[in-house]
Amino acid sequence: MKIFNIIFLCFISCCFQVTGTSLIKYVLNESPIVTARDYIPFLLHLKVILAFSFVFVAAMIMSKALSIGSLSLVTPVFTAINFVFTVLVGRLLFNDSMSLSKVSGLIIIIVGVVLVANSEK
Repeated sequence: MKIFNIIFLCFISCCFQVTGTSLIKYVLNESPIVTARDYIPFLLHLKVILAFSFVFVAAMIMSKALSIGSLSLVTPVFTAINFVFTVLVGRLLFNDSMSLSKVSGLIIIIVGVVLVANSEK
């Protein structure tokens, strides 16, 4: 049962993480950072502040997952779920490319997470 709680917490954490980074990417698409002076308005942008809040919540949820599971389990599960979500959101919202090697990598990552999760049972 512990493994399901860890996967659930990692899943929720990744939802917040990917939402936050997607908001940052959205703002950067509107006004990219070209010089050091561009950072101040970027950091004060309401969507960026909201994005950092989402990333902070993701870190808090990840902390809870780490409190109930080992680092060698939680971090790979979180990283894999986060990668899959990021690729999907990038494709759906930002029209990122999906090459055969990217799809193959996603499949390998999913298989790896299943193997790691099953080793903890």
